[in-house]
Amino acid sequence: MKKNRKKNKRKTFMIVSIVVSILFIATGYSLLNDVLNISGSVHTKELITGTQLNIGLISSGTRYTGGTIPSNIKFQNETLNANELTVNFVRANSGNSTYISNLTINFTNNNIVNMVSGASSVQIISGSNFSATSTTLSKTTLIPNEQGSLTVNFTNRNKSSEVMRLRVTMQYTSMSVTQYFYYNININLA
Repeated sequence: MKKNRKKNKRKTFMIVSIVVSILFIATGYSLLNDVLNISGSVHTKELITGTQLNIGLISSGTRYTGGTIPSNIKFQNETLNANELTVNFVRANSGNSTYISNLTINFTNNNIVNMVSGASSVQIISGSNFSATSTTLSKTTLIPNEQGSLTVNFTNRNKSSEVMRLRVTMQYTSMSVTQYFYYNININLA
């Protein structure tokens, strides 16, 4: 009996030793294993490059330009080419009246990052009868997919036969890159 007991103790000791050894080996292997498995997806931010402002113009009906313009000035057409929108109007050359106009375009930030430090300016390209020209941005910072608007205010006198042209520049900065959009307003004779 004593012999059987001793044999059982030895057998139990061997089994426990084997189990402990297996646990040490498994733990050591997992600690030394340098493979890391990650499941899921990774998203990176797009790289902002170039000078073209990444916006989506929002149409109001069949055109992008909205706002108020005098009745003697008629919409002719509008052309969007990359980051430049040109709108053409025609007018009758009548009298010495002064007209106030407000034109607006609406747009969306198409970047996946914020557009910041928004600014706009207007330049008279041709026409000596423009005065009181100004621009207004509704928001100087836009988060992704947020909408903003650019409004151009100007006064013109309808006394000469000259073609009147304005060039509005809108700019925002994304990821330290300043980008531009141009809005050209042409008022031609009918």
